[in-house]
Amino acid sequence: MKRLRCEGQEDPPAVDAGSPALSWNFEPGERPVAIQVHAAGDEKALQDGELLWDSGWVEPAVPALRYRGRALDAYEPVAWRVRWRDAEGGVSPWSDTARWRMGVLDAAGWRGRWIGRSDPLPGVRDDGPTARALNLRSSAWIWAVEKEGDVKPRTQQAQRPGTRYAFSRTFRCGEKVEWAVLRMAVDGTETEVRVNGTLADLVTTSANGGADSWVLPVDLDLKPFLRPGENHLELSTHQVREHEGYGIQATLAIRDEEGEHRILTDDSWSARHAPDGEERELLQYPPMWRVPRQMARLRDDRWGQTRSTPRLRKTFRIEKPVRSAIASVCGLGFCELRLDGRRAGDRELDPAFTNYERRVFYATCDLTAQLPRGEHRLEVWLGNGWYNVCNYEFFDLDLASWRDDPKALVQLRIEYEDGGIDWIVTDETWEAARSPIVFDGVRNGEVYDARLEDGVSWGEVRDMLPPRGRLEAARFPPERAVEELRAVSIEETPRHTFLFTFPRNISGRPRLRVSGPEGTRVVMRCFEAPDNRLQAWTHQGPYQTDTFILRGEGDELYEPRFTYHGFQCIELSGFPGEPAEDSLTAVVVHTDLESAGSFECSSDLLNRIQKATRASFLNNYHGFPTDCPTREKAGWTADAYLAAETGLMNFDAAAVYSKWIDDLLDCRHEDGRIPDIVPTDTWGYNGFFDWDCVIICMPWQLYLYTGDEEILRRTFEAMRSCHDCYYSKAADGILDAGRGDWCPETSITAKAVTVTALLADSARIIARAAARLQMEREAARYAARAREIAASFRREFLHEDGTVANGTQTAQACALYHELVPEENRAAVVEKLVDAVEAADGHPDTGIFGARYLLRVLSAHGRHELACRLVLQKTYPGYGWWMEQGYTTLPESWSVDRSANHIMFGDVSAWFYAHIAGIRPLEEAPGFARFRLEPKACEALTRAKAAYLCPYGEIVSDWSRRGDEVEYRFVIPPGTSAELVLETEGGRVSETLTPGTHRRTAPMLRGRS
Repeated sequence: MKRLRCEGQEDPPAVDAGSPALSWNFEPGERPVAIQVHAAGDEKALQDGELLWDSGWVEPAVPALRYRGRALDAYEPVAWRVRWRDAEGGVSPWSDTARWRMGVLDAAGWRGRWIGRSDPLPGVRDDGPTARALNLRSSAWIWAVEKEGDVKPRTQQAQRPGTRYAFSRTFRCGEKVEWAVLRMAVDGTETEVRVNGTLADLVTTSANGGADSWVLPVDLDLKPFLRPGENHLELSTHQVREHEGYGIQATLAIRDEEGEHRILTDDSWSARHAPDGEERELLQYPPMWRVPRQMARLRDDRWGQTRSTPRLRKTFRIEKPVRSAIASVCGLGFCELRLDGRRAGDRELDPAFTNYERRVFYATCDLTAQLPRGEHRLEVWLGNGWYNVCNYEFFDLDLASWRDDPKALVQLRIEYEDGGIDWIVTDETWEAARSPIVFDGVRNGEVYDARLEDGVSWGEVRDMLPPRGRLEAARFPPERAVEELRAVSIEETPRHTFLFTFPRNISGRPRLRVSGPEGTRVVMRCFEAPDNRLQAWTHQGPYQTDTFILRGEGDELYEPRFTYHGFQCIELSGFPGEPAEDSLTAVVVHTDLESAGSFECSSDLLNRIQKATRASFLNNYHGFPTDCPTREKAGWTADAYLAAETGLMNFDAAAVYSKWIDDLLDCRHEDGRIPDIVPTDTWGYNGFFDWDCVIICMPWQLYLYTGDEEILRRTFEAMRSCHDCYYSKAADGILDAGRGDWCPETSITAKAVTVTALLADSARIIARAAARLQMEREAARYAARAREIAASFRREFLHEDGTVANGTQTAQACALYHELVPEENRAAVVEKLVDAVEAADGHPDTGIFGARYLLRVLSAHGRHELACRLVLQKTYPGYGWWMEQGYTTLPESWSVDRSANHIMFGDVSAWFYAHIAGIRPLEEAPGFARFRLEPKACEALTRAKAAYLCPYGEIVSDWSRRGDEVEYRFVIPPGTSAELVLETEGGRVSETLTPGTHRRTAPMLRGRS
């Protein structure tokens, strides 16, 4: 037995599940009918029989069990092993010993405090009851429009000295006001604050120590000026000097007997020109084309240049031998733990992005071997990450409710050989300083000033508010730097910059080696191709650009810490002299997923498509599945679930998908909708079922591949509420609330076709999930609903001649894929699909949904040769054409007019496994307890081989053509069986294959499937 895992991880250093899931693979030749698991405190206790848990003999020989021993304490270590028994009573040797350690099990287990850099704003309270209520990032910068239709950016609206504007808002408060504080940021003005006509204060630029108050807000106590009932607040601004653009931003927080209330500057305020009383339209900054009066936030763009991110440290001594030293750390947005000047661990861009209002992950690092006697320094570097997006971005993460300055929580538990325990935790004894990272943004890049590495001025830390989300141990693979690539070419451009081109399109970052004068500024701009420098409409500021400012002492090495890019080329400028080949390399960074499957065949083209698809999947997994690693980096839900089977067949993706399903649950709306991108805060609740049904399709796919019913239990209510929400919007069973077949080539399929088909299929999935969970009434209810929607689909779209809707490839394949065509109509619908493919000269003419349906339907309905021909086409459009153009990842569109590194067309790899190799899970036996083998040879290939590591062990399907015969070799892992289906002259022949290696021969049926 091999690959022992706890919660899907190898020897995890922190587990907070009360009953951790334990799993293993059987090896070829093993003959298990029952298994037994032992767990103890350590390996010696295992040997001595001092057990925490003995599972007893469990039949049948399953590949996973949950720990059912006594409750475990925080930080408690566990050693475990497993063995099997055969039908004759023979017992195998014990497996190698695996381990896990419990983590911090609840909030009370955290002894430290969240801290950050001590950089208080004058007059601003950063602790106490008003702190969170006074977050200015929830309010908008506003100003008055000078004339109708004026939406100029603020920097183009210079105002004359002496001009006065007033901004007013009426609000109500209760009889008993506990506190009322106004936090205000103004730009270039003196501001009178009046409450109910009474002057409460005059705010000038000296109110905050002489700095512009758009950088340093001020707080005013307005409680003495309020009265029960209606109140009127007026902020009257007076321009005292010539100034290019003005703005005001405020949050009034009140607590009374009814609770806490906030009044924010937004478009509910009134604006007037004070001298003449003329009413003015209110303007919010910066105006963006997509949303009128788009809001800006404190420290955004001109209003608040981001400060350098902090680093925190603690010095301590070790006076006696250490038995164990376990560090638990969470740094938001990203963090890097260092011990004695060296990096501890290899986690990148950590913690993974979540909805921080619901869930936050901490990492655990074993420092035992790095703590001999003597003085030590523990240090945390912090980056903004997804937690503190500092400038405007399309998906509103700059407006996120969780947004705050970087902060950290660290807990180092040191257990000595004598049994004593010490704790090193974040508190007031730590020190803080600015880091050399003077700017960082996930989409922007990083600016690093090496001159700031030395002469650091360490000061006090600041207590920070904890995130609202629950702290949990990370239970999935982290991001890691997995490979370093050298350029295949270096060219000097007419601009006297240097263009480095690398072997393939990646997600990652540059690594720079340079020496030169102090203050030299070297800039690295990353993009996918010299002719594909996509502009970042998604955000303001730099785009995929890293800047290194030299210290000027010897050879210097720089690699960004808190960002990643999607690129194949880097333009290097400012380099002192002429760069060498090793002056700039590319470091590949993504979630470190273990490979679980492989596919290889006689066609170099198909092999390149497979390689490109795997690369696209990895490049787009960074703690959550993304659409592209370039401009968006967003967790578009349809992209992810359409490629889910590709992810599950190629990689050990169950743990990361389980994490993302939690993200879906954390982000779902109370009415059942799921946002278009996950994780998110408030953006994306657009009401598109073909994206939202991810909450139904994704858990079901994961269940089919793992057999874990807990996934269905966890998500069933969300499945049901999502479907109910959209079913209520359907008209006579037809729903068009969706985006439809996204990124089509030429033919357009009505959205209602694909969306209604998904509505029917999702109802069937819910019915099946309910049956698995023994919820008979729900199973019957959703099965009836599925039949009703299917009937509506046929009535609306299926014509007598076999045409579905307007007869596009997508429409025809969609109806067949989702089993919406009665048997008597199926042949006609297939023929119309073939006609549509032939009309496109054997090329795909679909968007992302049609691309998933097309190949699978052709292969499943006797047109496998046509499916193979379609994939192998080297002319436009198609997968083969992409490869012929030199792409090493899958583009976003057939014409490649967008990103060249997307996964949404990536189901082609799953088709390789499911139809060329024929490996497929069975719904009635999830987790490959039994599975299907239905390989299909074709004229274009002489051989094909796929291997897949299912929960029981490795499945192999291997075939080669010898003249008019096809020779097959299959490997069935212990504990499972396969239903083999082969085509012969006499028709389809099936048999059951038991564990072991099997060889079969069948005729090559030329011109047929």
